Amino acid sequence: MHNVELGLLILRLFLVAIFGIAAGAKLADFAGAKKAVVDFGVPSSLSMVAATLLVAAELVVVALLLFKSTSWYGAIGAAVLLGIFLAGMLYQIAQGRSPDCHCFGQISSEPVGVSSVVRNLVFLVPATILIYRGQFDQGLELATLDRTSVQTILLIALIFLGTAAIDYLRRIAKKQDEIVRRIDLLDLVAAESTAVNRDDAGSPHDGLPIGAILPDFELKDLEDRHLQSLDLVKERPAILFFVSPTCEPCAALTPGIVTWANDLAGRVDVVFITSGEKVANEKKFGAAEHVYLDEHRRFAKAVSARWTP
Repeated sequence: MHNVELGLLILRLFLVAIFGIAAGAKLADFAGAKKAVVDFGVPSSLSMVAATLLVAAELVVVALLLFKSTSWYGAIGAAVLLGIFLAGMLYQIAQGRSPDCHCFGQISSEPVGVSSVVRNLVFLVPATILIYRGQFDQGLELATLDRTSVQTILLIALIFLGTAAIDYLRRIAKKQDEIVRRIDLLDLVAAESTAVNRDDAGSPHDGLPIGAILPDFELKDLEDRHLQSLDLVKERPAILFFVSPTCEPCAALTPGIVTWANDLAGRVDVVFITSGEKVANEKKFGAAEHVYLDEHRRFAKAVSARWTP
């Protein structure tokens, strides 16, 4: 019985940590919090009020969960907030948008996606358990903990903090890799020590106007499967990247584009249109899922894609 009571207290403290960190991070970057609520559909004129109410609600949930007598109400508040967050995320995903979640301020800020939905569902589990236990069965009171219970809670807290620290370091390493790729791209551009006269480059406005119908085309991928213009007419949009196996900036950009393709899977189709030989393109763009060969750049010329990328 004692272990069950201790477990319920640990669930309460877990939610206290989650909502406490979220509220503190939003206060530390309140401008980002206001931008996030606007991205989720709140009018700009109400962003200050909405962000303030959100932080206040999270702090109220924290305060209620700390005490056994009010914990049940705090669990209900936590479930309501998480439900609102989930509804907002699912709506944005359904609309094909991925605004910055900003759930934990600058500590962990990422576009809304499957991972953020799963995370909120995980957070919803302890809140649901506490609600199910009822108003008078919310675990131990903090003020009455014995030494063993305190040690158990501290051990779990250390594991939680260690896991969070590892995840944070992983995010930093990912951002460093992105910075390195950008520096490599700048080095490639800077390597052009002499000016290159490209009179035939044309103006960016020479391409297809917005709303124009895509010219008919038929291309083959690296496995000789055909792609026709009608294949791109789907419910979701498509982004076409024109590349070349001899284009060094294309190679530098490809890992980032592949990451975008994975993040946007199911919402946006990312397609590479490339010239050159099949073998050279396999070496250069083999990591990409949709790579199509454009012989003699006929399709690229039809849409005025004169240069790569």
